Amino acid sequence: MQYITLSVLKNNTSSLKKYHLLRWAIYRHEIKKITAALKQFFIFYAALMFVSLPAVILMSLISLSVIADSHTLLDQRITYQWIYFVLLYFMIRVQKNAILGQSNQHYLSSLPIKNKIKNASTLVLTVIAGNLPLIAPFFLLAYIPDTKTFINQLYFPLFAFTIIIVTWSALQQRGFPWLSLFLTPLLVNLSLSLDLSFIQFLWVEHTELTLKAISLNSLWLLLLTIEVFVKPLTIDLTSIFNLKFYWKIRWLAILKNPMSAMIRIFITSLCISLMAYLQYKVLKVANIELQVAAVGLIALIIGSYQFETEKFYQAHPHYLNNLLTNKYYRYFVDCIPMMLIAFSESIVMWRWLDFSVATLWLLPLGAIITIISVTRFERNFFIIPLLFHGLVAFIYFIISSTRIY
Repeated sequence: MQYITLSVLKNNTSSLKKYHLLRWAIYRHEIKKITAALKQFFIFYAALMFVSLPAVILMSLISLSVIADSHTLLDQRITYQWIYFVLLYFMIRVQKNAILGQSNQHYLSSLPIKNKIKNASTLVLTVIAGNLPLIAPFFLLAYIPDTKTFINQLYFPLFAFTIIIVTWSALQQRGFPWLSLFLTPLLVNLSLSLDLSFIQFLWVEHTELTLKAISLNSLWLLLLTIEVFVKPLTIDLTSIFNLKFYWKIRWLAILKNPMSAMIRIFITSLCISLMAYLQYKVLKVANIELQVAAVGLIALIIGSYQFETEKFYQAHPHYLNNLLTNKYYRYFVDCIPMMLIAFSESIVMWRWLDFSVATLWLLPLGAIITIISVTRFERNFFIIPLLFHGLVAFIYFIISSTRIY
């Protein structure tokens, strides 16, 4: 590495050019180390899969042709975009050390170079590393003729902008964006294959494919943006070991004062029983607005148990801080039992009370929002969950009105 540095700095050029040449030399040096490590694998792959190599090279262009087509079905769009995002993420992630020059970070930080120049070098190296999968979508954007076409085909500009967020996440984030690049496509694809209706809050059944694609890519972009600015949840073996002891003392605290948990279970069971009795008497399933109201009430009751959890934290602050060092991990731990209760009751309401399949995600999500609201707003915890369920009821009302007319 010293030889590379000296050979670059000996050039009689400006400091700006010297710095860019240095970053390029570091990038090439790191990439050579990566390719040397994978050399045997590539020889084996080329020997066995020689015929398929051209198809692998053109895979990104084939995927883009499907993604850019406005007639692509939603399940196909999800699959192709998901594969595209994941491949690009790992393509940049593997070269992260080379792009940022992390092996020589101390030396690079000592150079009297402005941040703008450093960022420009990082940008250029990222484009080189991303290559065709990163450049091709923006090349296709240049062929959009006018603003009207741009708006009508907004799903593709959203896809292109999402590629930037995926690249940024691969360079800056520590953990893998599980929510946006794993759970979301998996759940949406599963819902489409099972013909479930809990994704209808995003698009009406008879809406055009273009509007569905815009809704999908907007959701994807929102989730990725949130994960860029929110520290991802990382769980190591030490945390799992500590979690075992946490649940032991937590269970002892619940057994010491079981009335609060029992009352909430009794009230939620009573609400479900009353709804079943009313449906039996009226012989009619509640409309979607009443279902959302009932789910919101049960979510408030379940999530309000966080008050007991907060008392438990206040009683043992120092000991618990050693077990749960990350506040996001703490929320994750707090949500597990109440999520299980909420999901169990949502299954009962969906299966035996003929509630909408939206209950399967709305009740657990409402419980999570209530848990966070209890911690943040204490006695005013009910405001945010009520606003959330009110917004969901309003969206369902708009969807039902659209179907009628």
